[in-house]
Amino acid sequence: KVSNNKKVIIGSMINLDAVVNLVLNTLSVDSLDGIGIACAGKEGNFVSDDFYCAGVMVSRLRDFLGDVELNDAALVAESWALKSDAFDVFLNSASGKNAIIHGRYKDVEFCSKLNLFDIVPFAIDGGEVLLEDALLEKI
Repeated sequence: KVSNNKKVIIGSMINLDAVVNLVLNTLSVDSLDGIGIACAGKEGNFVSDDFYCAGVMVSRLRDFLGDVELNDAALVAESWALKSDAFDVFLNSASGKNAIIHGRYKDVEFCSKLNLFDIVPFAIDGGEVLLEDALLEKI
């Protein structure tokens, strides 16, 4: 659960580098206790496309932060993401298979693409979803 956090950044493949950049630009190395990546899952269950995305995010963060300590889940996610194709993972996930059954092939294709947007939504207490403050100033 992530409900005790003040702000939860919402990331996916389609905004991954924007999320990584926001995290890197707002964290203070001196006060950094760690970065947590929580997969949304489905009804409390593991979802492979979420895990893959988390692995890509771990890899991108390590590109900037260098050799950082990772827990086993982050190590496995990163390793899997580096060895796998995003579209194949998404297509073969339970979510992807469900989308295909409902004729939503293009949705799977879209969700597996990297960095289509630089928008970073986040959730605050109460579950309200907002856009990144810098983006709101431009609207």
